[in-house]
Amino acid sequence: MLAAAAACAVGCDTKRRSGGPMVVRAAEVARAQPHVSMQPLAARASDPRAAAPDEASCSARLERARGLTGSVLADLPRSARASLLAQVKATPVVFFEPPAATSADPVVRQWRGELTRSQLPGRVLARLLHRFRRYPAFLREVILTDGYVYATEPALAVTLAEGVTPGALFRERSIVIERGATKLRAESDEQGGYRYVDGPERGKAARLVLFDRVFAAGASVSPPHHADLEPLRDELGFDELELDRATADGIVARARYGELRVPTLLTRRGTTLERACEAPGASAPKLAAFRAERAKRQQGVERVRAAILEGVDESLPFDEPRTEFGQQDGKLRQEWRQAYFQRASHYDFNGDTYRVFDAAGRPLVPEVCIDFVVDSLERAGGAWYARAGEAPAHAPGSIDFDGTGMLNRRNVEEFLALARRRSDWFDLRPAPPEEQVPFKWRDRFFSQLYAHRAEYQPGDIVVILGERDDAKLHYHSFFVFDADPVTGMPTLVAGNSGRPRVRAWAAEMASAPKRSVFARVRLRSTFLEQTGVARPGAPQRPLTAKAEPLRSPASP
Repeated sequence: MLAAAAACAVGCDTKRRSGGPMVVRAAEVARAQPHVSMQPLAARASDPRAAAPDEASCSARLERARGLTGSVLADLPRSARASLLAQVKATPVVFFEPPAATSADPVVRQWRGELTRSQLPGRVLARLLHRFRRYPAFLREVILTDGYVYATEPALAVTLAEGVTPGALFRERSIVIERGATKLRAESDEQGGYRYVDGPERGKAARLVLFDRVFAAGASVSPPHHADLEPLRDELGFDELELDRATADGIVARARYGELRVPTLLTRRGTTLERACEAPGASAPKLAAFRAERAKRQQGVERVRAAILEGVDESLPFDEPRTEFGQQDGKLRQEWRQAYFQRASHYDFNGDTYRVFDAAGRPLVPEVCIDFVVDSLERAGGAWYARAGEAPAHAPGSIDFDGTGMLNRRNVEEFLALARRRSDWFDLRPAPPEEQVPFKWRDRFFSQLYAHRAEYQPGDIVVILGERDDAKLHYHSFFVFDADPVTGMPTLVAGNSGRPRVRAWAAEMASAPKRSVFARVRLRSTFLEQTGVARPGAPQRPLTAKAEPLRSPASP
């Protein structure tokens, strides 16, 4: 019944919204993106047979390390860490010792106290930036903590990550942004900001995210307090890593691989952690099988994530006319297609003019939320529109939703119906009623998400449902893009609700706080394998549905 009441023309949130204070600006793509390796796990993983000394030796080393005095690595309880990282864009590092403010300047301490204690830190930050805009060194002392964008309380964390730019803190020609294990160089531009001069985001505006460390190039800085766990997760393939303590003999941890819990000893190398040894015991064969399957699956997930980032980089427009007569969301795509195949450079709708291509010649295909999901999956299989200057065409790929038997590929309910029919491609999990907590009850929402975090993994598609500000029920859909290596909490999501973005889970929910998670769709290995099917010109049959009778798209 809810599904029928919620149906809309294109099946998703079709209104532009700011998304609250956690929105990352459209053209950023991954320029302020926490480190995400796009290299397949299989290419990164070391041979598990050569992973460690023998089992008895590793068990003895772990036992000895547990008996030593050590420091606890977590400055937040696991559930609090998970909630924080789902509310703000961050690099999910761990700190060997939390950064600490060291300034003895009473004015600095006064402003830091006001900023950290305020219930509305955004207002304090605005006053601070306005009053001291000519004194970047002072602002660094107040805002940064030993050089880090650091906070453990969500409101302050969001304020710093979204409200502080490198240009407000520095006047030097060059700066270094240490993001996890990666150091990014940026140089000042004519607008008073900074742009990356190396790395994949070269030439794009530099941004800061939570737990970044930033300093002037050539400056003397203290050794880093943090370690980046993502390279270790990429190598070993674990879901979560429970860090016990750091001792002189190494870091005692326990890694979760599905249902397996594997005692692991780690060593620190700069800003990364490395496996010294592990002791899976009788579970060693299961661990090897898990890693092999994870590596295989991860290759497909990485291709989907690469396709997602393509759409984000292109800043594909949301399919909502600037001028509307009634409800006309979703109308621009058909106008765009007509103009595209007629080799036009522009098209008109309701008196407004729209471009067919961007300045780089890339097709500006209008999308609603489910379009972004479907388009990204097809692009992962090699399908997309030709660029400007080429013959207009939609290149065939190994995935084709036009052949799936969907009545309307632009409708969320139809996508869920397809997921229900094709259980060989998709694992559809409707959220039980007790999990359907509206986002307006934020603490309960994140508590439920944390309790069921294993159900939401990178590459999964999430459907939310609830009242928008027009008092009507609406769907919205997006991808889970990344998860915290420590807690396994899904943290970053990717969707198009105004423009394609990768942002914190909370930002995606903020425009309609009465919505709750309705369903999760996981791409099975049989589907993901299709993204790697080569199509060397010869017509190879795309992934399409079998001829099956269509069923009513009732609520899953």
